[in-house]
Amino acid sequence: MEEERVYSVREEALKRGWQEGFRIEGNTLVTVNKEESRIIIPFFDRGYGEKRWGRLHMDMELKEKSLCTVYVMASDDLSVNKYFMDDGISVGEKAEAFKRGDVLKFTNMKDALLYDAVGRYLWILIVIKGDTGSSAGNIKVYTRGDFIMEALPEIYRERNSTLHRYLSIFSTIYNNMEEDINRLKELLEPEMAPCFMLPVLAEWMGFDVSGEFLREDTLRRLVANSYDLIKKRGTREGFEQLIEIITGEKGIIVERNLLPEPCSDVRRLVEDNLYGDDIYGVTVLIKRGNTLYKKSQIQHLLNQLKPVRCVLKIVYLDTCSTLDGYTYMDINAGIYEEKKTAGLDWGAGIGQIYM
Repeated sequence: MEEERVYSVREEALKRGWQEGFRIEGNTLVTVNKEESRIIIPFFDRGYGEKRWGRLHMDMELKEKSLCTVYVMASDDLSVNKYFMDDGISVGEKAEAFKRGDVLKFTNMKDALLYDAVGRYLWILIVIKGDTGSSAGNIKVYTRGDFIMEALPEIYRERNSTLHRYLSIFSTIYNNMEEDINRLKELLEPEMAPCFMLPVLAEWMGFDVSGEFLREDTLRRLVANSYDLIKKRGTREGFEQLIEIITGEKGIIVERNLLPEPCSDVRRLVEDNLYGDDIYGVTVLIKRGNTLYKKSQIQHLLNQLKPVRCVLKIVYLDTCSTLDGYTYMDINAGIYEEKKTAGLDWGAGIGQIYM
């Protein structure tokens, strides 16, 4: 029994191909030409000749009235590749010459049997006609095509027979199911999981991110760090790490019960005004550069990490300092030389005075 081989067309192979009218996005081709987009994918080398190829599979999303035609050519002679590599010949001419060869042709088919393609080397030409935005990707070529026929007695193993083609339908279903099972681990990796899985992974770790209020990159960072965040639930360190995930910077955390005892009633009033009078109060200070949208993100997620009795308050730090306000040296305030400061005698208002 021949060992199954799977050849996958990655981004590098697409970039090495001869194409026009396509934009390459990862392992996917996206049309940018309204008339016709075409690509000749570099050959696959099976290692030995006079063997039938098995099956071609690809993901395909076509716009209305668009048409995707795939041409497949197999040969033991590699000399034809020199023609494709000739930069003096246009992609259109190469594509027309490809079509005139001994090829298999499939139209709008995500799965195709390649039993009539015999040879060591295999070339693929993809042509998409229609509106821009159609795509084809995750292209894979299988050497066996199916395995069900090989489980039958020899008398029933006639290649390309009616029975063979009929059983290939179920073999394709099984192969696709097997690939989905093999990719299950990818669904659980924050860096590799598709977008629809990220909220599910976050929910498993105890975070409510429903409503799509986080960008994809931020959500991936949150999921990747969710285990650490859960271990740090209710701690200052957890708050700082979560704020850094969303804003890229550590926030300033002020815990009301850790402030030193005020030296006067006036000082107490100022602190109560800034940080509240609740002993369980926590004030989070973030820079003004962050949007209100990010502030709501932080508020929603910190509420899921804070202790039950914690009273949470989020404050933006202004770039212009004000007396008795949220003013911190080396954060949003600094000491300037006297000649550069503003004073009442120089026509400046109180709101313009720098600390």
